[in-house]
Amino acid sequence: MTVVIQNLSVVIENAKTQSYSERMNESTLIDLLLDNILDFKKLLSEKIVIIENTISGLEGLTWQYSDGISKEELKNINALISIAKDLGGKWKSEYENLLDKRADRFASEEIEEYGCSACDFIEVVEDLENIFFNPIVELRIIDKAS
Repeated sequence: MTVVIQNLSVVIENAKTQSYSERMNESTLIDLLLDNILDFKKLLSEKIVIIENTISGLEGLTWQYSDGISKEELKNINALISIAKDLGGKWKSEYENLLDKRADRFASEEIEEYGCSACDFIEVVEDLENIFFNPIVELRIIDKAS
């Protein structure tokens, strides 16, 4: 039993020595925290740019087919809308999760902008669906083969 106690004493003494040698000072901890907050804000800003660029692309579709659209193109737009709906739901869910986790304490402006961008994206997807599949004015279907 004495050997076990001696071995545990050595393990504990080694852990204590290592703990003191690795001890971080307060400024190092604050620097690490601030670096992680900045990285988080940068990640959100990058996502916002992606969302905004995607919105611009989707909005451009409405003008691209103002002279008519083929059935094949309509089918492709329908598939695109389906994917975009899933993506919009994911972005909205991420935003709500960030609010639930109280991440807005660290990046309130970025999280708010992210949420607004996600909602804008969802709205543009709904508009696109209405334009192509629930139009007020009948779409002109053209035969691209001829």
